[in-house]
Amino acid sequence: MADIRVSRGREFSATKGTPVGMQVNVFGLAKLQAEVTGQALVPIMVEALEPALAEAKLSWPILTGASIDSMVIEVIEVLPTGARVNMQAGCHRLITDPRNKSKTDYAPFIEFNGSPSGRGQGAMTNAFYSQERQMRRTIHDGVSLLIARITRL
Repeated sequence: MADIRVSRGREFSATKGTPVGMQVNVFGLAKLQAEVTGQALVPIMVEALEPALAEAKLSWPILTGASIDSMVIEVIEVLPTGARVNMQAGCHRLITDPRNKSKTDYAPFIEFNGSPSGRGQGAMTNAFYSQERQMRRTIHDGVSLLIARITRL
């Protein structure tokens, strides 16, 4: 299974003060190491962040729609055995949106201060933390399924 080699051994001695026992050895996991990659984890992580993004959008103020449309899940970094994925708003998507007449990134102002209508303050932070338990569950379940597919359990 998944290039796992299991062997057994023993450590016997009739001399007092030396260990006596049976051992199991595991070597390999090469298939898991080769296939549980950062690239394989990205879709699982994106899926885990989607409920938080949807919740944040419910609290975000909408005037022109430019800032809410800039809210995305973006892959920041893919490593050999891990990845970083971010839920974010603003930046170049907002600055270059034709509906944003000021051509400024005002998403941080909304997140930290709210809008004149009183909406938006902490929308992304609150959504992230309120969905954190489910995010973790989604990631754990997704990685478990990935490993099960690899090992054909």
